[in-house]
Amino acid sequence: MRTVRFAALAALVGLSSVIGSAYDSAANAGGLNLDWLSNQPYVECLKTTTFLAGWNNGHPQGKAQEAAAQERGRHYCNRQYGYE
Repeated sequence: MRTVRFAALAALVGLSSVIGSAYDSAANAGGLNLDWLSNQPYVECLKTTTFLAGWNNGHPQGKAQEAAAQERGRHYCNRQYGYE
């Protein structure tokens, strides 16, 4: 019983640490060169091109074709928003 309590406490402390560090790292994202995350139109462009990369005229693509389409979409968004 004591081991179970200790494990539960350790899990709670670990989870709290992860959540706290994620919050802190989001606040300091500028140091990690993640300032593009605040550019919502750019992020939406990436989301859209990533979603569309999996489809070819309404049909699913293979993994290699999907990866190539994602790369083309990323380059498209980078050119549109001045990151390339």
